[in-house]
Amino acid sequence: SEGHKFLEPSLKCVKQIIVLIYPELLQVDGIS
Repeated sequence: SEGHKFLEPSLKCVKQIIVLIYPELLQVDGIS
């Protein structure tokens, strides 16, 4: 749906910002 199309890149963007601000979350999330 249109909403999902908009949501996907937004979540990616939000995650990138969170990673920049809280890089320690990467260890918790298990992303290397």
